[in-house]
Amino acid sequence: MEKAELQELAAFFSLYSDETRLKILSCLFKQAYCVQELAELCEMSQSSISHQLAKLRNAKVVRAVKQGKKVYYELDDHHIEQIFENGLNHIREED
Repeated sequence: MEKAELQELAAFFSLYSDETRLKILSCLFKQAYCVQELAELCEMSQSSISHQLAKLRNAKVVRAVKQGKKVYYELDDHHIEQIFENGLNHIREED
């Protein structure tokens, strides 16, 4: 594996190390939401949610879809949920 790929992979997995981003992702598994809705669901400020969404968008984990005047966020592809679920299954395993 190339060094650049390793660095990109490390950056990708670091996105999953933040509880707020995990809350956002778990909401987006169900449906697309706007910032205001995510803030309410996660019980956080809209600015905090927007900040985390920007990180997730830059990493191509979520994408923004404009519908009228609102912008909704959704998972970029199905791999994102699979990675989350694999991690959850791993920590739930019993020895």
